[in-house]
Amino acid sequence: MPNIVQLAQGTQIVLPTAYNRYASGENKVETIKVVRFATMEVIISTIRASGRDTGGMAQKAYIVQLAFFEFRKDKTPDPLGRVGTRCGCPAYYYWFSESNRQAGASYGARFKPYVRKTPVTDPAYPEKNPSMIPGMCKHLLLLSSTLQNSNFFTSDRKVA
Repeated sequence: MPNIVQLAQGTQIVLPTAYNRYASGENKVETIKVVRFATMEVIISTIRASGRDTGGMAQKAYIVQLAFFEFRKDKTPDPLGRVGTRCGCPAYYYWFSESNRQAGASYGARFKPYVRKTPVTDPAYPEKNPSMIPGMCKHLLLLSSTLQNSNFFTSDRKVA
């Protein structure tokens, strides 16, 4: 099961534009909720998307989840430990939902399996992640960055 760093590296390989879009500041973290269970800690966040292709519609909000399964001695989540991810955005679904599931890095109910409708040979619609490399969408990148910047992984957390 990959950790956050490995998923971020996978994103750079499979979907490098996600880094540009997450770093642009167009996406905003609206809420962060931490739910602690006996064996894991789940971070549930609402992230408002950039809305660049909404055609005048309101910007979409996505529910983003990170589940941490390993902890340090001070009971804080280990960012280099096993992690599960989930996002409701199309990029996560098409690029990473199945690869993350196969790698053990998904969280929550399994997504409906994607069935390709265009011919594999159609150059206008290349296969999204043919090597099945686990990774994260821009919303998950933003949430993990926000957690890191708020000292979430230290004993003096600012996010609760």
